Amino acid sequence: MKKILAIDFGERRIGIAISDRKQTFAFPKLTIDTSKTPNFLQKIQALVKKENIGKIVIGNPLKIDGKDSNKSKKIKAFSEKIKKMVDVPIQFWDESYTTEKAKNILHRSGKSFKENKYKLDQIAASLILEEYLENN
Repeated sequence: MKKILAIDFGERRIGIAISDRKQTFAFPKLTIDTSKTPNFLQKIQALVKKENIGKIVIGNPLKIDGKDSNKSKKIKAFSEKIKKMVDVPIQFWDESYTTEKAKNILHRSGKSFKENKYKLDQIAASLILEEYLENN
């Protein structure tokens, strides 16, 4: 089996997590600061190749009624750019409240949000991936 890569998309930061080959565990991998990494799409493309990724799961925060949110349009436009660069299927996964859950994890571990904002995005991506793996 190939690994799965999960993305927590943000306009400023993109959190990335990757599964193991058995698609059992989700591991936080990195956070890309889009303002400091103008070639962030190429970085994702290289990671897909290097890690032997078979699928990309992108978090999409849905409204309570299950419909796309305001942020969904930006996420879908981002996914279209990725589709042009990699030959792996992309699936969306409801990521509602993952950032809040990630903040709670940081808080419970005694780490401050301000000092660990880059970790927050990785944790959110791993929560998206973890939920996806549990349900598939």
